[in-house]
Amino acid sequence: METKMDKEQLYQLDTLMKAIPLYGKKVGLRNIERIITELNTIIPLVEYLNSVHVIHVTGTNGKGSVCKMLSEIYTEQGYCTGLFTSPHIDVITERIQINNNNVSGELFYDGYQAVLKICERLKTEDIEPTFFEWVFSIALYCFYMKKAKVLVIEVGIGGRLDTTNILPKKELSVITSVGLDHQDILGNTLTDIAIEKIGILPKNGRLVLGKIDKEAEKVIRQIAVKKEALVYNIQPNAYEIMDFSDKSIDFSVHNKYYNYERLHLNTSAHYQINNALIALLCIHVLQDVLLVDESSVKSGLDRFFWPGRFERIQEGIYIDGAHNVLGVTTLLESIALLSESKSYDLLLGMKQHKDYKAVIRLLLQSGWFKNIYLAELSGGIGVSKQELYDEVSQYSDSVYYVEDLQQFLQERLYKQSALRLLATGSLFLTSDIRKILQEEEAND
Repeated sequence: METKMDKEQLYQLDTLMKAIPLYGKKVGLRNIERIITELNTIIPLVEYLNSVHVIHVTGTNGKGSVCKMLSEIYTEQGYCTGLFTSPHIDVITERIQINNNNVSGELFYDGYQAVLKICERLKTEDIEPTFFEWVFSIALYCFYMKKAKVLVIEVGIGGRLDTTNILPKKELSVITSVGLDHQDILGNTLTDIAIEKIGILPKNGRLVLGKIDKEAEKVIRQIAVKKEALVYNIQPNAYEIMDFSDKSIDFSVHNKYYNYERLHLNTSAHYQINNALIALLCIHVLQDVLLVDESSVKSGLDRFFWPGRFERIQEGIYIDGAHNVLGVTTLLESIALLSESKSYDLLLGMKQHKDYKAVIRLLLQSGWFKNIYLAELSGGIGVSKQELYDEVSQYSDSVYYVEDLQQFLQERLYKQSALRLLATGSLFLTSDIRKILQEEEAND
């Protein structure tokens, strides 16, 4: 029987994994192919992967939320469901879930030990897998050990050459959105990026598309025809909002695929309706192999929670991981619907290699923000405060450095400012904030 690791031990797992290089000698899918081959000598992994139902989800934004919604719905229906997403907000075991619960630290560590032995052997072949390849390999180990029958898998970056594209049998491929992000890897145009994302679609497969730019959709459909695949589009405006507050959204959906009265989401992020439409279409398309009833759909969406997505973490404090133009655009739409004329203060931190200038321009030209506070991300991975200041100061005179994030948040909570605070720019910033506030609560 598995025992439960405490939070400190889980953070030690994080530290253990951080020793693995984020980048390395990655040649296509060679590394993950070799790991799976070796894992298959320990557990019948290949046979297992050919026996499960895999839903493979890519997209510039929204893919994690869609994956979580699907996992909640299939779990409610009674299927043993494995969920793989990234990055994690609090602890690394969040990336691997069984029936929407993080796998235990002990099971994760068992998988780590199995992969560690394999990777040590692979060094003799000049193969040194990356952090993401390790985590995905551990996920497959955990899914097998827990006998998950439905696997909902979020792509890391792109799709065609992503580690997760090694899966031999897919029930459904999903592209939630196509926007400019990771251009250094995926290409500089929407067409280039779309080509990488459609790479997850197998021949004769089935594909669900979210709200996609016409330029990107054109190339996606051309490739889908060549692969003799069936393509299903959401109808993005075929819903009606019944009730909307800073805590939840109730809406109904009526389109050519399905009809639902009064679905409930525990979020004020309006963009999650679009993600719900994608998840609902996936459920509809797969009814021939994974039967789901209406009550499971409703209860699954009602249980849905995805941290760091326009999340009200404290009274008057919201966090959102938007880090690219497409993400910020949808975030601003949610703010406009929720806030009417009320202004926000902005806490901004961004990861290196992101188009921070475009994000800042979009945020500050929106007119929603009065005071701008600049923070650096923990671990030295963020754009420097000076670089952020140089850009932000072109749009605002009310710009301030945050020297100590914990102290800043404490003062914010104590003073109870009349203005809401929105922290955005990176999921890593939302992670830093959540950890600080959780520690504060634990010490009270």
